[in-house]
Amino acid sequence: MVHDLTVVYEKDTVEERSEFIRAVCNYQSLKKLKVKEGELDLTHVPDGYGATPPGWNFPDYLISSILSSPCISLETLAHIASLPLYPTVFAKVQAQANFRTLVFRASVQFNLRDLFNSPTRWGCANTLTKLVIRTCSGTNCAIIAMHVAAGVFGNLKRLSVINSGYEDPQIIQGLASYIPNWQIGVLDRLDLDHATDWEVAALSAIHVKEMNMTRVHRKAITEALDMGGWPEVKVLRIDSLGDEYRESQS
Repeated sequence: MVHDLTVVYEKDTVEERSEFIRAVCNYQSLKKLKVKEGELDLTHVPDGYGATPPGWNFPDYLISSILSSPCISLETLAHIASLPLYPTVFAKVQAQANFRTLVFRASVQFNLRDLFNSPTRWGCANTLTKLVIRTCSGTNCAIIAMHVAAGVFGNLKRLSVINSGYEDPQIIQGLASYIPNWQIGVLDRLDLDHATDWEVAALSAIHVKEMNMTRVHRKAITEALDMGGWPEVKVLRIDSLGDEYRESQS
């Protein structure tokens, strides 16, 4: 029986590979699926601000088919790529029940921002405990904080936001006076990497016990804490290279 499956594919593969997908859909015991682009340079950040891709790629066919299968109930899905999921496929992921862990790497780019920003509770909200958002240009840190607070993702326990997000001047201007209504339990852990000062401020609304922060300006962290950020935090770890990294980029 196959419980855990990793599928590696070549970038820009648009063929459906229907025979392979049919075979995978027979794995009724499948619980964990990782779909990974081969030879992916994880240090490269996709531009992500272009138009919607013209059509489906192989990962779209595979993920959509598995989620549509009445015989499979995935608990973990990791999509690690340089291209986003197609909008209808991402919407299917949002609506799917039973996920415990979701990992998005470039899966939610700017063309999917409206879908991601929707306050509609995700289908897996009753079970999801871990969410990883990495190099996703279609996410906004203020929206992420609001979604977490409102339980859109459910009662999360662990959240990672890595080098993700776009700026919306209206949202940034409203941050100083905005305090989301916290409706879920306290998160166990928040990992934040490569974030701007306003993104640090936005995510400081999250109630969490433990924080790990890298490539983040320490002054932004101090200011957020002074404003009452991260209520209930007990452990704070900050990469010693955070400020040095920022200075090297200026």
